[in-house]
Amino acid sequence: MNIALLGFGFVGQGVWHILQSNREQLALKLGLDEADIQLKVVGVRDCQKARNNGLPESIPVTDDIGSILADPSIELVIEAIGGEHPAYQYIHDALVAGKHVVTANKEVIAKHQQVLFQLAHDHQVILACEAAVGGSIPLIRGLRVGFAANKIQSVMGILNGTTNYMLTRMLADSMPYDDALKQAQALGFAEADPTMDVSGMDVAYKVIILAGVAFHVDIPIEAMPVEGIESIQLADMLHAQDMGYVVKLIGAITATDDGLAVRVCPMLLPNTHAMATVNNEVNALFLHGDCVGDAMMVGKGAGGIPTASAILSDVVAIGASTSTPVRLEPAQLVPLSEQVTSMYMRLSVQDHVGVLEQVTHVLSQAGVSLKTVVQKNQGDEASILLITHPVKESVIQGLQLNELAAVLRIDAMVRVV
Repeated sequence: MNIALLGFGFVGQGVWHILQSNREQLALKLGLDEADIQLKVVGVRDCQKARNNGLPESIPVTDDIGSILADPSIELVIEAIGGEHPAYQYIHDALVAGKHVVTANKEVIAKHQQVLFQLAHDHQVILACEAAVGGSIPLIRGLRVGFAANKIQSVMGILNGTTNYMLTRMLADSMPYDDALKQAQALGFAEADPTMDVSGMDVAYKVIILAGVAFHVDIPIEAMPVEGIESIQLADMLHAQDMGYVVKLIGAITATDDGLAVRVCPMLLPNTHAMATVNNEVNALFLHGDCVGDAMMVGKGAGGIPTASAILSDVVAIGASTSTPVRLEPAQLVPLSEQVTSMYMRLSVQDHVGVLEQVTHVLSQAGVSLKTVVQKNQGDEASILLITHPVKESVIQGLQLNELAAVLRIDAMVRVV
C-alpha cells in the first residue's frame, strides 16, 4: 500500500507518528508485511517547515501536489490540510485519478459530500472520513456498520471539544466565558480565532455528515439552524445546576413524521442524562435505534494523535475493502419554528406582588405549561426562572413577556433536552 500524505501539521504529524510506532499492528490488520506499508511522499506548502516539524530526510517531501495526484504508484491519499480550499480540489482530483482518499476535513465533506461520494463511486474508489466527526471515536463506522440493522430514530452529540472544555471549566471553576476561552486557547484546545468552534459551525458540519450516515440525506449548510455558546452566561449555568441540569452545546437530529428535526444549540441536559458527565475536551454521541434502544459512544474528540488514529482506521478499512459508497437523498427538514422543545427562561422583574402571576398568565394564554418555576429576590429586582414543558419554537418566540411593565429584561433563553 503506497500512501501519500497531504499536510504535516498536528494531524499529519500524528499520522506519521502512528505509522512509525504501530506499523506492525497496522500490517497485521491488513494482512501485509510491515515493509508493504509505505508513506511514499508528503505534500505540503512549505517543505522546510515540514522538516522542522520532524519529517525525516528518508521521506520525500514536495510542494507540487499535482505530481502526487499524477503518480500512478500512489494508491491512497490522506488529506490532512484542513479548510475548504484547496483541500476540496485535491480530494476531487485524487478520486478522479483513481486513488482512495482518507480525510479528516469536516467542512469539505459537509459541503460537498454528494459530489465527492458520487465521484468515488464512479471511479470505483473509496472516500473515507471517519476522522471528520468525533476524533478518535468511530462514530461513522459505528452508525454505518455497528448499528446497520437499526432504523436510527435520533442522534444527539457533544461534538466539539473546545466548547465542551469551556462550558466544563465555567461551571466547575465559576469561570466567566472570556476566561474559559483564554484558558482553552492557552491549552491548545481553541484556535487564536475560535469562531468556528464557539459559533457552533464546527458542530453543524459534523451533524450534516452524521445525517448522511444515519439517515442517508444531504442537508445544505444554510438550512441548518445553528447557535453557539457566545451568549451563555455563568449565572444561567449555576441556576441550571441548582435545578438539576447542565449546559452543553448539542448537535441533534430527530426523525419525526414530518421529516428530520435538526439543530445545533446550547441545551440543558438533566443530570441523569448519560451525556451530562461528558466533560472537558471529550466528545460523545447518544443515539436511539429501533432495535438497540439507547446507546452512547464516548472518547477524545480532538487532537493530532486521536484524529490520526481515526484516519488510519480508515486506511485499514480501505485496505480490507470493508467500506461501501454512500448514496444520499435530499433531506426533508422540519423548520425550526415547528420544532418542539422545552425552554429555560430567566427574567429580571420588579419585586412586586403579582408579577409572577402576570408572567404565568401570559404563558398560559399562549398555551405554554410550566414544569419548574423558581423566584429569587435581589433587592428591588427579582429573577424568575422557568422551565416549560415541550412547546413549539414559534410559540416561545411569539411570547410578549417583554411587553409586561413589570418585566425588566429577558436575560436568557436556553433549550432543554
